[in-house]
Amino acid sequence: LNILERSRWVLFRENGWFRHFFNKRLNLVVASLEITFIRELNLFSKYEVHTRIMSWDEKYVYFEHRIMVKGKLCGHALVKMAGIRKGKRAFCAEICDTVGIDYQDATAYTVIDHWAAMTQAKRDI
Repeated sequence: LNILERSRWVLFRENGWFRHFFNKRLNLVVASLEITFIRELNLFSKYEVHTRIMSWDEKYVYFEHRIMVKGKLCGHALVKMAGIRKGKRAFCAEICDTVGIDYQDATAYTVIDHWAAMTQAKRDI
């Protein structure tokens, strides 16, 4: 989990978001994480973590992590992050504006819709 966290912050730094977050006193915090282990990672195995921003909605930014060993997928994680500033919610339209991307450019993914439905089902128990 620490390595996945670090890979998101490296992504923020590489795409220039970190500077914008810092200037606006904006932070993204993990609201939910779903991880699936597909293959065993042996002790001392070399692996790569491929991280990307998948999409966003009104409240959350969604990230995907793919844990790869020798070109094979060994683990997959979805992370839902919420924007926070001074202890209060910062919505994604503001986050998009802060980093200079169009809020309307969000891509819909079925996996995110299913994840949201599963989360709601857990609340309904």
